[in-house]
Amino acid sequence: MAPDPWPDEPDEPDPEARWGDPEARWGDPERDLEKRVRIPEVSTPEPSGGSADPELSRAFWASVLFVNVAVFMLSLGPLLVFFRGRWTLGLGLVAGGVLLLGRTYQLYQSVADRSGSADADDTDDADADVDVDTDADADANADADANAEADSETDTDADDDSPERNP
Repeated sequence: MAPDPWPDEPDEPDPEARWGDPEARWGDPERDLEKRVRIPEVSTPEPSGGSADPELSRAFWASVLFVNVAVFMLSLGPLLVFFRGRWTLGLGLVAGGVLLLGRTYQLYQSVADRSGSADADDTDDADADVDVDTDADADANADADANAEADSETDTDADDDSPERNP
């Protein structure tokens, strides 16, 4: 049984009866726009399948997974510590997140070293000059350190034997 309407409720006004159909002067946009607007056809190239190195692709997706899990762990850990007081679980999650970020960096470095070794064949001459200079600088620094240590030992021995310092 439907409830009786409120006796003092006014009738709903009909705006179309008062002002007419608002879309009548423009027509039916859903039907008319199909005739006026031409949607261009776009050809999409087919993907070539395996354009990326499978090992590089595996490393990329592994690093994406590691970083996502690490960010989750690094976010959830402090929340558990602060709001729930669960220090063991919270700090464990933070430590796990840090370890996953470290593993991601290690994975990145291994891929960079492998791809860098292929590029190093092209620039062997430039790398050889840098290596020679670095070795010469390291030898010069080692000789300077050895001379400085020898000078400081002789200076301290001379100071111990001097009668002027003896009270």
